[in-house]
Amino acid sequence: MESPTSTALAEPLTVGDYSLTEKLGGGTTSTVWKAEHRTTSQVVALKQVRLSKLTRRLKTSLDCELNFLSSVNHPNIVRLLDIFHTEDCVFLVLEFCAGGTLSSYIQLHGRVQEQIAREFMQQLGAGLKVLSSHHVVHRDLKPENVLLSSPQSDAVLKIADFGLSRIMLPNDHTGTVCGSPLYMAPEVLQFQEYDDKKRSGKKSFSALKLDMDKAYDRVSWDFLLNMVRVMGFVKGRIVNIQHPRNFQFFVDFPMKLLSISPIFSIATLQDNKTRAPCRIGDRSTSDVVVRLRTQEGRDEWVYCHSYVLISNSKYFSDRLSENWPTCQILDSRNCVEVYCQESDLDYHINVLRLFYDINVCSVTDICHGVRNALGVLHVANELGCPQIIASCVDYLEAVSWEETEEEEILRTIPGMGSQAEPILARLQPVNTTAIVRIFLAAIRFATSSPCPSLTDLKTSAQEQLEYMLTEDDDAPLLTADDQIKSDVSECVNSLFTRFTTLLESLVCKTEEPVSETGELQLFQSYLTDLSWACQILIKLEIMREFIMKWMEASDNIVKAVDQASPEADILESRLKIVEITAKILEPMAYGTIVLPTAKRLKMVKVWLPFTRIVKPLIDAASADGEEGLALKMDGELWQSLESAFVSIILALPSGDQAEILSGWLQNEHIRYPDLTEAFEVWCYRSKVAKRRLASFGVSIV
Repeated sequence: MESPTSTALAEPLTVGDYSLTEKLGGGTTSTVWKAEHRTTSQVVALKQVRLSKLTRRLKTSLDCELNFLSSVNHPNIVRLLDIFHTEDCVFLVLEFCAGGTLSSYIQLHGRVQEQIAREFMQQLGAGLKVLSSHHVVHRDLKPENVLLSSPQSDAVLKIADFGLSRIMLPNDHTGTVCGSPLYMAPEVLQFQEYDDKKRSGKKSFSALKLDMDKAYDRVSWDFLLNMVRVMGFVKGRIVNIQHPRNFQFFVDFPMKLLSISPIFSIATLQDNKTRAPCRIGDRSTSDVVVRLRTQEGRDEWVYCHSYVLISNSKYFSDRLSENWPTCQILDSRNCVEVYCQESDLDYHINVLRLFYDINVCSVTDICHGVRNALGVLHVANELGCPQIIASCVDYLEAVSWEETEEEEILRTIPGMGSQAEPILARLQPVNTTAIVRIFLAAIRFATSSPCPSLTDLKTSAQEQLEYMLTEDDDAPLLTADDQIKSDVSECVNSLFTRFTTLLESLVCKTEEPVSETGELQLFQSYLTDLSWACQILIKLEIMREFIMKWMEASDNIVKAVDQASPEADILESRLKIVEITAKILEPMAYGTIVLPTAKRLKMVKVWLPFTRIVKPLIDAASADGEEGLALKMDGELWQSLESAFVSIILALPSGDQAEILSGWLQNEHIRYPDLTEAFEVWCYRSKVAKRRLASFGVSIV
């Protein structure tokens, strides 16, 4: 729905990166255009402010508008996307609201439905709360300056046009008369000073008071009194009408605020004014009984007051109206029956109690936990209680949840409509750009060398990165492209460079064994990080460069371990080296990574003797009851490593195979790795080699 004042342009005009397609409205100092970005085709609202037309005060308001909108990102405040200047104009690039203004919505639909009015007012209240928290006073809040995101009834309301706004710190006052008379606060029309903690911004629309439980009465009264004051204002007189001292708010504030019925009168207000405070369960003043009934036979009678039920619940408002046929009379009282589940009965009673003390503190006290808040919210939604719904939503949105509570929230919330949707904000999927950004930040931290106090944080980051790339019941969180793979490789290469630098330092200490605790701890830390990095590289299918670097460093790695002091406990480091080697040999063994024969032979000659020595040491430590180490041992690791050795050996030239098998048969550690399979294949191939080659005409070398 476009603004009634919109005017389509015969030919689009161009300003900066935007093409102007339609004039939405304007005034003396500014014009609002519907525009489209020439590259992205994004539709926006472009507010053109003519600097030459601005007074000193309007320039101050413009600064306030720019500062406020650039620092706020809230669904009920129109969003500022960009700012640019020309020689005599400032252009504000704002989000485009296809629903037009609240004023045009009311003109189009006439009397606003109750539920829609309630939702509109809650959204406007949320927007005003943001203004108040930034000490901003709008000073021209009216339906024409409230936009709707779409033409549908579930549109999001957004406060716009801050052209008269200003910042007012606590205890500041102003006496400026500005805004639209019908929507001014009474203090303004009476030429009184006002501040942001009174009613200048919060009551300009005669409806935007956040503390509804305290201000319902005065909001509606202000609206009526302003009509009288405006008539006097037009005649050049100040009409001085004081508020009644105390009276209770009339029934159904939001509906009557936006569409005042002819039967609504001052008498209605005066009737509420004289009404004495009441308590739930007070039989002497009760005029209605709420019967809570369950299938199990429970029948709870709660003595209530009709005007309390009507003003807080659509369900009770409908059933206590003259049009509801099933309303019965019990001892001069109306009776409303509510059928509910046994598990929900206590929540129904809590909701009825909240009708009599509906403020944030009381809702929080009754909720005292996610499950209770969900129960209260479920009942409030069934009974049509927007204030309680809003308070429960705020509570659930703010507190932390257990995993089981998340599942219950997912079962409960989706059917409750847009008002409860903010609860699910933390569970919504994140866009790809944000995922990539956090992944790259985490990979840089996980491959860094932070101080020891941050080791636990680094380990946690490594675990989450691996989880992001793991395909389980759900697809991986991230699909890596070439750029991501390049960034990961760069981080791992940097880690490996620091590792090789340490290796060179350890190997150079030839005069005495390596025994410095700090260096050995750093050595172990690097090995742990490299073992994890292997997992990431395997998932991203970019292991080749890492394998080449490990191959080049193999001799130094073995030397560093061999030169360690006998007193130094490096058994865990040996095991970690074996783990990394197994991850490297596996893709070589099965052809995932193809390397020349010389390099494959070198890997076997370096790491076969190493693992042959380490395996008995690990077994002995496990037999001695070193449980901490035993827990880190993986039987599949040794089996996988043995299979990799067999496959790589069988792919070598037969002469190299003979050399390796000869050494294996003469070694005391013949049990591991068990090369029996390789020996059997070599024997068969060697025995039949001449006959097989000759039969196929292959020359014998």
